[in-house]
Amino acid sequence: METITLRSLLGDRRQDNAFVADGAADILVDVNAVHLKINAIHRALVAHEALNHLLTCVGQTPCQTLSEAIAQARASRVITRGEERWLKYFNVEANKAKHNF
Repeated sequence: METITLRSLLGDRRQDNAFVADGAADILVDVNAVHLKINAIHRALVAHEALNHLLTCVGQTPCQTLSEAIAQARASRVITRGEERWLKYFNVEANKAKHNF
């Protein structure tokens, strides 16, 4: 298992000094678990951007959330029911990844 720590991702000495030795910044975390979560979130972000682009192409206003964009895109008939189902699934998976469900 490949691991990573928060400390390895800190940007400068001030950030590094803010964390005590052997505390939260030094806990080993499974890299693969993090990557799976990142991939789920990334897929949802790309989907949101794509839907907002489609919506603007048909004269609609971009949406703040992916779930709103899915609903608006379906109502505007720029996505199919099958696409809607997958996009909703991607949104659920991204929310699980973000909120550790």
